[in-house]
Amino acid sequence: MRQIPSGLDLARFKAAYKELLDADYEREKDAYSCRRCGAQVLSGTAYVSLHDARFPGCAGGGDVKTIDIPGCPACEPDGHTMHTCVHLAPGEEPYGFPFEERIIH
Repeated sequence: MRQIPSGLDLARFKAAYKELLDADYEREKDAYSCRRCGAQVLSGTAYVSLHDARFPGCAGGGDVKTIDIPGCPACEPDGHTMHTCVHLAPGEEPYGFPFEERIIH
């Protein structure tokens, strides 16, 4: 499974998430399928640590958001879990896609 790189700002994080979906999965009505093998995609979980962009490295208050991520049970039999982080500017909140939209139903 591809990973969303750690340390991105919010806009680049959302773009990387969309790129992950577009590259590996195809949307069919209300579900996704794997572009490699055609299997129906299952939902996994990404744990996204929220960091403060004003500080060097990965620093923050310890808040973590969970978001749905796709995963192919045939191509990725070891599971569908990801750990990454996003660096937020002061006053920036992690709302909107992908944080509030379920991609796998």
